[in-house]
Amino acid sequence: RPMQDFMRQNITPHVDEVQTDGLGGIFGIKHAADTNAPRIMVAGHMDEVGFMVNKIKPDGTMRVVSLGGWNPLVISAQRFTLFTRNGVVIPVITGGVPPHLMRGASGAPTIPQVEDIIFDAGFADSAEAERFGVHPGAVIVPQTEAILTANKKNVISKSWDNRYGCLMVTELLAHLSDNKIQLPNTLIAGAMFKKKSAFVAHTAWHWLTERWTVFWAYPFTWPVMDAAFLATVLRWAMLVVLAVLAAWIVRPLVTPTSRDRVIS
Repeated sequence: RPMQDFMRQNITPHVDEVQTDGLGGIFGIKHAADTNAPRIMVAGHMDEVGFMVNKIKPDGTMRVVSLGGWNPLVISAQRFTLFTRNGVVIPVITGGVPPHLMRGASGAPTIPQVEDIIFDAGFADSAEAERFGVHPGAVIVPQTEAILTANKKNVISKSWDNRYGCLMVTELLAHLSDNKIQLPNTLIAGAMFKKKSAFVAHTAWHWLTERWTVFWAYPFTWPVMDAAFLATVLRWAMLVVLAVLAAWIVRPLVTPTSRDRVIS
């Protein structure tokens, strides 16, 4: 939600309207003067890999399921941030198992499962965790900061593709607005969650709304309920009944019986 609020604040002054979808995506739309102008989408994405609380143990620790692909070896002994439904931010750490306790029966190291890693926010018990607003479904993300390398030439950070994509969208819309550039096309610019499925859904929605508008433009009249219409309906009904009857008669001839299957 904080990222969606950031995008809304930065794109709203530069577009004609703002639309959101059920997954949390947000897009600003700059309409072209020509209603039939082509449309161009510029889309980043706001989601990142993380975890979702699956269980709260009696001792107040949590177990999670992964959101996105994770290498279990990089999860233990790290700092994370938990977001409750009410927007409360809670620091979390993960437990780490000493290497000598990770060896299996064969002596080789075993890889921990994501579901077994302990996420600990320091709660005394599950009741205290719930008083702080922690419930199954809460989202946990890595706690990192963007920093410069020692030579000041590079930046170390997570989620570069997310950050570049969202920055590109806000800078593009601000540039067009500040320089009063009129585009020959409708521009749809914003950021989404679950980029592949959201892109398909967003495109499908606009396609359906367009087709519905075209469909609605055609005049529709109900058929006249006269004798000729009723006779046509009865003829079609008789054809359906005959087809079902024919299938029922032919089916025993083409379907092997249980005795035939045993012999074969």
